[in-house]
Amino acid sequence: MSLCSFCSNISPSTLLAERPVQNRAGTQTDVYGYLHRDYKDLPESAERCPMCALLLQELRGKFKRGKGYEAHRILLTGVPTPDSQRRGHRLAVIIALVKQSTMRAYFCVYAMPRSRAALSGDVCGRQLASDAGSEESFDLLQSWIVECRTGHPECAPTTNLTQQKHRQFPSRLLDVKNVSSEHPDSCALVDGDDAQQEYLTLSYCWGENQPLVTLRQNLAAHKRAILVEEMPLTLQHAVLTTRRLGFRFLWIDALCIVQDDPAEWEKEAIEMGNIYRDSFLTLAAAGSESSSGGLFIERKDVSRPIIPFPYAHETTVQQDSHPVQQDALNSFFVTPSRCDAFTCIHSATWASRGWVLQECNLSRRILYFGAGQTFFECRRHARAEDGRDFGIYQPKRYGAGLPQGDAWSWCSLVADYSRRGLTKERDKLFAVEGLARDMAARTGKRYCAGVWRESVHLHVLWCGADGPLRRPRRKRAPSWSW
Repeated sequence: MSLCSFCSNISPSTLLAERPVQNRAGTQTDVYGYLHRDYKDLPESAERCPMCALLLQELRGKFKRGKGYEAHRILLTGVPTPDSQRRGHRLAVIIALVKQSTMRAYFCVYAMPRSRAALSGDVCGRQLASDAGSEESFDLLQSWIVECRTGHPECAPTTNLTQQKHRQFPSRLLDVKNVSSEHPDSCALVDGDDAQQEYLTLSYCWGENQPLVTLRQNLAAHKRAILVEEMPLTLQHAVLTTRRLGFRFLWIDALCIVQDDPAEWEKEAIEMGNIYRDSFLTLAAAGSESSSGGLFIERKDVSRPIIPFPYAHETTVQQDSHPVQQDALNSFFVTPSRCDAFTCIHSATWASRGWVLQECNLSRRILYFGAGQTFFECRRHARAEDGRDFGIYQPKRYGAGLPQGDAWSWCSLVADYSRRGLTKERDKLFAVEGLARDMAARTGKRYCAGVWRESVHLHVLWCGADGPLRRPRRKRAPSWSW
């Protein structure tokens, strides 16, 4: 099947264009995007045009009876991605909607790296790799990290928050390159003060059972060697990722804290915010519900329909000689969007963990390994593997994820935090201790058991959103604290 006359006109320029349109009443209005055919005509055209067939398949919502000119016309709007290296915007996403209805569909737009559309900068979308652990995927991760390290001064360590009273290194770190002769694929626990190098942290769901932890009885053995093959899959992938990204040290709570030593656990839990804030990068297992899920989640949705579109550009684009099919060099592609930041990150089980709020907001850089694609976020920007900017979901670059010091910002944070789950009741205040310390360091205000003394008259006026609450089995805070 070939593209119909409406679909043949789809291009980055028409999708991002703002143009005047005169309606039947003679009034001129500005339309942003490209007006496609009437939705009622779509079933017939879908028999001959692959893009019309894809629109018919993907549009979801309630169809309403409309009145007036263009009542049920399909509007295709390109979502522009700002580009600091180039004036204007680049295309990675298309939103399709039926006017005067709730019907919507979302599509990804991508081009081959050496194609005319990519080299011109009009299309910034990328084709998702079939394997999150492939060389192709890690080349992209490395490019994100290098760009941030070399060009983002705001992502460097914050010196005023890493003074001597704040420990710069965790008590223990996992040396992922400490390979013994007896165990070629192993790592070992080392004292943090002996490392004195950049380290990574892992944010993940334990699940109902954590099969490998450091205890008093195996601490000495873990300092000699921990076999990677004996680790649950998420920890295995974290070790592998740390090595492939060129780092030596990794912090994982289950291994770096002696879990059956209450005194040590409490001391480390208080420092947890500093550990994530001072790490170079946090690896977030967003697509896994337990420690056995892994970082490199199998991508099952790789057989989505892909529609090629011819690309024409006014200016001459110089291409290198590479064995890529000529059709691909002169095309861009449209495919249904299945895994955006909201579905891969914010709707994931991992995001419902109480500890995650602190881990994400205090980390300077995060790699999210989602079920469908990988994302990178730092203090300047947020990037998705498919090329789109997902900063609308992640407030790190604006600092909005951290309480700014006013009384109500802390109330909002507590409301968000209290909706999340904790495996152990004892963690209720520990899991926000790092956020409280950060706010205290920036504002000079005094924190006490979940509230701030300067705003105690407001912060004790809390109530359960879902009705009366039960008391915890063990006392963990004064009765007036949430």
